[in-house]
Amino acid sequence: MALEIVWTKRAEKGYYNIINYLQTYFTEREERNFVRESNDFFNLLSKYPELLKKTTKQNNVHRGPI
Repeated sequence: MALEIVWTKRAEKGYYNIINYLQTYFTEREERNFVRESNDFFNLLSKYPELLKKTTKQNNVHRGPI
């Protein structure tokens, strides 16, 4: 069963900053590829959360860079 991915406000802002950067300095193709590959990773992560490091402060919370 896939788990729900919950974003912090900081993570969500960072993700959209990356997309805005790609829209400004790269082609639409690179932006689409980033979004597609990100979505593929998030789908995989929802099935296998242990791919990312577990936080020490909260149970069942994992974090990692994108």
